[in-house]
Amino acid sequence: KIYQYTIENFTSNNIVMRDRGMILIKAIGGWGEVRDKKKFDNPIAVRIGSDKKVYVLDYRVGGNYCIKVFDENLNWLETIVKKADFAKDTIVDMAIDPATDDIYVLGSAGKLFVYDHKPGRKLLKEQNLIDDYVDDAFLGTRIFKSIVFSRDEKNIMYVVMIKTYLKNGQQN
Repeated sequence: KIYQYTIENFTSNNIVMRDRGMILIKAIGGWGEVRDKKKFDNPIAVRIGSDKKVYVLDYRVGGNYCIKVFDENLNWLETIVKKADFAKDTIVDMAIDPATDDIYVLGSAGKLFVYDHKPGRKLLKEQNLIDDYVDDAFLGTRIFKSIVFSRDEKNIMYVVMIKTYLKNGQQN
């Protein structure tokens, strides 16, 4: 499920309101398939675009391969199905480019898919990030975990990955 809360009370100077905590505004979800507008199979990332749209990456191998898009009040707008692309890697994260609102989707093996913010959500670019990282590439396996855009520099994106090594035939 996806829950929408107001946290205004946390920042309030009013002690009575601050003690009240966050207030639930709306919830959507429960188990659902790709065709279910407000239900999910496995929502793994929620991101907000500069246009205030809410993007939910709903992915599980053998399940949904999509991004569901909502307005700021969690009213469904569209479902972006990318089964063919998402089948190329185990999808782990998504980010919305703050400068263009293009959608970036990351796979654990380093596949990066970039989709147009315009209707149709055309694939703009597919790149294997492991090709950009050559330092001691033969020593282990890299597992990509997340992507985040810089708030200050529009041309900077951060990618988090972990590296496992083989030691005596065992992964560490």
